[in-house]
Order: sequence, then C-alpha cells, then structure tokens
Amino acid sequence: MLIQVLLIFLVLIVSSDYDLRGNTKVNRHKFMTFVIIVLILQSGLRHLAVGSDTYSYYQEFELLIRTPWDMLFFNKAIIGETGNLVIKDPGFQVLQKAFCTIFPSFRLFLFAIAIFFFVPFCRMAERYLTSFKQIFLFFCIYQALYYDFFSVTGLRQTIATVAILVGIKYIEEKKWLKFLVIVFIASFVHKSAFVILPFYIVGRLPKSKYWLMGSTIAFPFLLVAARSIAGILVLVSSADNYAQYAESEYETDGAIFFTIFLFIGCAITLIAKHRHPDKIPDILVNAYALGIALAPLTWVDPTLMRVGQYYSLFALITIPLAIENLGGQRKFRILVYWVVFAIVLAIIVKHNREYAFMWQEMALGKNY
Repeated sequence: MLIQVLLIFLVLIVSSDYDLRGNTKVNRHKFMTFVIIVLILQSGLRHLAVGSDTYSYYQEFELLIRTPWDMLFFNKAIIGETGNLVIKDPGFQVLQKAFCTIFPSFRLFLFAIAIFFFVPFCRMAERYLTSFKQIFLFFCIYQALYYDFFSVTGLRQTIATVAILVGIKYIEEKKWLKFLVIVFIASFVHKSAFVILPFYIVGRLPKSKYWLMGSTIAFPFLLVAARSIAGILVLVSSADNYAQYAESEYETDGAIFFTIFLFIGCAITLIAKHRHPDKIPDILVNAYALGIALAPLTWVDPTLMRVGQYYSLFALITIPLAIENLGGQRKFRILVYWVVFAIVLAIIVKHNREYAFMWQEMALGKNY
C-alpha cells in the first residue's frame, strides 16, 4: 500500500510540474510517458511473492526452459519437479517457450509483458484524455481497482487484453476483419478474449447514455442471476477450471467496493453525457455499460472480474472525462475531482496490498 500511495503523490507532483508548462499535446504525451515508465517499473520490479500467481508463473517459466518443443506441442501436461504444467491456453506456453529460448530470464519476461500491456493501454487512453488532471486520475483509479490484476497477476489475460486496446481503433474504423484477427490470436493466449467479440457491434451503438442507464437498472436482476450466468460461462468455455469460480463461496468484500465505485462513476458519466453529449465518445460509455452489466459476476467470485474487466477497464478513461464535462462552476468540478481522489485513496488503504521489490525479502503467500 505504501508504495502505491508514494507513487500516486510522485505522479501528482510531476503532473503539477507539467501543468505549469502548459496543457499541450506534447506535454501530455511526455507526462503519459512518465506514467508508463512508473507502471512498467512497478510491475517489472516486483518480488516473486507479490501477487497471487507470480511465483506460479515463475515455476512454469523455469520448467519451460528445460522442456523440449515437441513435448510442448504433443502433451496436455508437462511433468516437473514442482508439479504438473497443464496446457490450458497453448499460445501462452508457446510465447513463453519462444521468449525463454532467447532470454532465459523470468525478470525480463515480466518487463516484456509490462511493456506490451502498458504502452498500448496508456497510449490508447492518451487519445481521449485532454488534461493532466484526467491523466493523473486515470493513474489513481488504476492503482485502486486494476493494479491487483494487470500489474501483479494474470499474465495470460494481461496479454490478451491488448486485443481490445488495439482493437478499439478497428471498431471505430469499422475494420471488422482486423478486429477478428486480433481477437482470434489473443484467444490462444487466454480464451476469455472471445468476450470482446460482441463489442464490435455494441461499441458503435448510438445513444450510449441509455445503454448505461439500462445496465444500471438491470444490475439488481443480473446480481440475482449471477451464479447461473457464471455457470453458463463455464459450459460455453468448456473449461473445468472455471467451474470452481461458479461454485465459489468466497468472501466478496472487494466486489462491494468495486461496484460502489462503478456506480459513482456511472452517475457522474450520465450527468456529463446529458450536459455535453459529444464530449465523451459513445464507444467508451458503451464499454462502461457492459462493464456494469458483467460486474455482478464478481459477487460470485472476485476472480470472475476477469470476464468484465475487458470493458470496465474503460472506466479509467470515462470517469476523468466525465468529471471534466460535468458543467457548472469550475469549483464544483474540482470538488468532485478531489472527492473521487479521496475515495480512490480510501480503497487503496482499505485493501492494504503488500508490495516488495525484487531485492527485498517477502514470504510467499499461503497458496504456495
């Protein structure tokens, strides 16, 4: 938690410095470059004990270094000293094997994935965000809601998520074939990438304000049916490993905070979209609507957040844009801005996530 808070205030200081230089496209680009470097270093320099599965990926990487290519292609599982490696999404193991053949360093692999994700992610956000305050809040919300996944866990889906970060451009340009190709390739790394497919149609729907309102009204009904929906997803995916999520009885306190924040952002977005319909692109609001519609799955098991986060991730861009376009007096917008910032800090402090750098000592989690 301490590292996250320190990084937030570091980015705030740098943001203030750039603000004094002038809100130009060049300066915003330089500031976003700084944010990208911070996010890459935060992810790449983490201790192997940080995150729920970093050490598991490390064991897998070390096993693949010693695994011949033919075993990788013709076996459903590879036997290792630390256990079996089950081939779930073969594209990821092929990617790992190709990387470790050239660079047999898991640390470099972590940095490569961080660069592969954060560069397109932040550059995509940069296309829509128009001020340093927006970029700063984008960084803060990421630390509160998405750091746990994209920065320290879920390497496979982190890679697959790049499909929608790149694909949104093809949706806007109506290049459906390129969009399909990207999603198809991403599905070999993580099969959940197929969840992105409906967005080619939904993302371009007009009157996004009403879709966002509709998903909000439907939320309580979807919450009641969440476990059944999770069960359907298990059947569609044909993956037994997802069944444990649908049948989970885990505590879901994190889902409450996540949902409350989404609804606060939703209210702000609806007001801003009503007052300035053209200031927030429909494609972002439609993604937000899908994110809210899929949020009830996190109440079944927090791990099922991975289904909806392809879409809820766009809240990082939508909420800062919405605050800037709320209308009214500038003092009111600044007040809303700092209230959201306070909520973000409260979430980070409440979660109190443990972090250590690679050169520090940290015990492995109870799951090992």
